[in-house]
Amino acid sequence: MSDEKQWLGNWALIPDGFPDSDGLVKFILDHYEPIPAELADSVIRKDYRNCEIRGLDKRKEIALTNLCYSHFYEANRNMYNFDIEWINDLQFTTYHAADPDSKDKMRRKPGHYVMHQDVETNDEGTLPRPFNRKLSMTINLSDPDDYEGGDFRFESGINELPYEESRKKGSILIFPSFYMHEVTPVTKGTRHCLVTWIEGPKWR
Repeated sequence: MSDEKQWLGNWALIPDGFPDSDGLVKFILDHYEPIPAELADSVIRKDYRNCEIRGLDKRKEIALTNLCYSHFYEANRNMYNFDIEWINDLQFTTYHAADPDSKDKMRRKPGHYVMHQDVETNDEGTLPRPFNRKLSMTINLSDPDDYEGGDFRFESGINELPYEESRKKGSILIFPSFYMHEVTPVTKGTRHCLVTWIEGPKWR
């Protein structure tokens, strides 16, 4: 297993990019309440995306936001040279295994996110905004022994992620936001991650 940064043209993987995963998870669970996991057009579809999210206040979480900026800028300089400007959202996401005894019928189904891209769209195409998401980041905050399933996967044609490194607690994955990707159903335990995106002028 390599602990070095991996730049493979398609994506960047930093196995030890975030050192205090346990502390961050506890802080977020103690200070932020869960909100509905909506799609880009504000629709909630649990068959498409079944997870629990917490939106962080990036004006307060300055150190975390700056860490994300640093990794985005380095990956962009080494790999993409996209026109990037602004982190708008920090989102803490939790995928639970199915709980057949839960009163919430959706918790009776495993947490997952079907194949999708992060450039926000609706039926008419990209949303009518002067900006788009350019790069996406996922920080894995759970020990791989704490859950089964919940694998992050790209569509075929994109270099496959190294299994152990990508599941390592504290690993950071950066990739173009238009890449199709998914999170497979969690079959046991709970997976926590932090996701964010850096935006720039609209794709042309």
